[in-house]
Amino acid sequence: LPLQAVLASKFSGVKRGFPLHATAFIGDGFPPSCSTYLFRGTNQHESKMSRKFCEMALSNDKHVEKEASLFLSNLINNLQGDYDNYHQTRSDRLLGLTPGEGGGHEHIHATIMHISNPKTSTSKKLIEIDGSFSFKNKMLAAYYFDGMPNRIFRFRMYEFDIFDGTDSKIPKSGFDGDFQPLVRTKLYTLNPALETQLRAISTEPELWPDAVREHMKKETKGSRNVKDSDFFVELPGCDILWSRQPDIERHSYLTKNELEISSHSIGDNKSHDEDVDQRSYHACMINPNGTIVDSQSLLPGIKLRIQDELSLIIGNTDGHAFKNSTVLYINDRGYNSVTNDFVYGNQRGVPYKMNKVSMFVSRASVCEEEAPKQRQILNETLSWTLGEKYRTSEEYIHLMEQIGGTTTRFNK
Repeated sequence: LPLQAVLASKFSGVKRGFPLHATAFIGDGFPPSCSTYLFRGTNQHESKMSRKFCEMALSNDKHVEKEASLFLSNLINNLQGDYDNYHQTRSDRLLGLTPGEGGGHEHIHATIMHISNPKTSTSKKLIEIDGSFSFKNKMLAAYYFDGMPNRIFRFRMYEFDIFDGTDSKIPKSGFDGDFQPLVRTKLYTLNPALETQLRAISTEPELWPDAVREHMKKETKGSRNVKDSDFFVELPGCDILWSRQPDIERHSYLTKNELEISSHSIGDNKSHDEDVDQRSYHACMINPNGTIVDSQSLLPGIKLRIQDELSLIIGNTDGHAFKNSTVLYINDRGYNSVTNDFVYGNQRGVPYKMNKVSMFVSRASVCEEEAPKQRQILNETLSWTLGEKYRTSEEYIHLMEQIGGTTTRFNK
């Protein structure tokens, strides 16, 4: 929190005219956003008061750091799993909306897997990668069209961390007053060899954590100097910031009920020590005007301006009531940076509404030859989108006919 906010909330009763002299420093064990201040008074009484100010500011920093840490942990736990927008796509077709210029959505599936898993299904001992690389708070995300996990069109690694609030590249006026970033997500591409290996087991994301470790161990030959950049390449300017509350303008797609859920999650008198009521998470790109990137597959040689907002709304886990299930909104769109022509995303400005299909849970007892995670189906009406193992050929053909067949040239 800004120093002014700390003083306003904690020390509003101090007599006016009290002289303070502040010296900023970074306390041991605190991120830069938790900068504390030493106040030097002009006499003994004022010095005692200044020490009290410092103690209270430190206490506030600890609370903010604890809140952000808990928010980060819960975000990762809730985000992992499978998501699919088939129901949205079906509704589009009933309204006569087709993908692209027709104003409808493509049928998209997302699989998001936490890779901070130390066990392995291929070795009788834990695989440890020493050095500077850490698996903590990292996730893999694969996106594919039309229920075809073997046809991934985007593979990313996401790295989550507590947002320290000191990045000068973030526009000060980029968010409204309710959107207070707590967590930052950095986006990375995978090096070709690693991505190829993961694509080979695209229908078994439970094996991805072990595959990453095995690949890194093999490529580094036991080196103790492993760097992220050896296997993942950061996408500059694409950072995402997460908040409890939505930005009213940039998350205007939320329904009245979803806004009420967000408001309830951060009730005025609620303590977030347990975070039991956190049912919504909202994200924006750091630059509200978008970021310029190279088009890697859609238009080779062309630069794109991309913009993105996300919202994760936590629902129930009733597989027979998909309308009340957890929903991930992805408002991802790209434009030709020169002509401003629309390249991808929904041209009506309606985000992809992805119902949660499954989550990854630990097995009750793990045998050495079994994967450490398994899918738990949350929504039976969408389980067929996970791949051939979860459907018959006849079922797949029938369900795809309901949305007019494959929804993108990528799969034609």
